[in-house]
Amino acid sequence: MDYAELLKRAQQQTQSGSKGERYAVPQFEIEHEGNKTLVKNCAKVAAQLRRSPDHVSKFIIKESGTSGEMDGNTLVLHTKVTQHTLNEKLLKYCKQFVYCSTCEKPDTSIEESGGVIVIQCEACGEEHTAPVE
Repeated sequence: MDYAELLKRAQQQTQSGSKGERYAVPQFEIEHEGNKTLVKNCAKVAAQLRRSPDHVSKFIIKESGTSGEMDGNTLVLHTKVTQHTLNEKLLKYCKQFVYCSTCEKPDTSIEESGGVIVIQCEACGEEHTAPVE
């Protein structure tokens, strides 16, 4: 192998490839009670994302197109929603409010000021605004 091939091979082996290798998005655990969906670990998932349970639940409720509320650590949705669908909505939340739009790392914090949500990346220092819900 020549130098260029060795360099390319080394780069492929050392690249993180995707954010999932270092950080896996947590998954919701749900139960159905009649016509309701209970997201049992909503507060725990929000804590793992370093976001408030209210912010996460508000996004999930809006994206689900239903009404709902937090009851302690559990998000109660007033319709049946599959676990797969809710986890897809959580991934969408992470793309909008957790991952840095510049370096795509999850090392961010979020602040709301004057109706504007600012996401600050602790890895690269980038600041960007997020869409207001």
